[in-house]
Amino acid sequence: MDNLEIANINTIVDPSRSGELTLMMAEFKLSLNDYLKDLITSPVWSLADIIAFNKNNPDLVSAVFLSFVTPGLRKPS
Repeated sequence: MDNLEIANINTIVDPSRSGELTLMMAEFKLSLNDYLKDLITSPVWSLADIIAFNKNNPDLVSAVFLSFVTPGLRKPS
């Protein structure tokens, strides 16, 4: 099928315009909440718990994040 033209192809292939990105984010949130609620021992049980923890512990969250993204810049123990 040469020269096949698909109407609105630019919208279809753009995840933010096609709705695909919104769907993926919603599915991720639901899947993450399902996973977290089934953990046997955990300080967090939902995405809302993670967000609250991050808001209540900004220094700890920043330190942990930096240790992952900049391993060469860790402070010596």
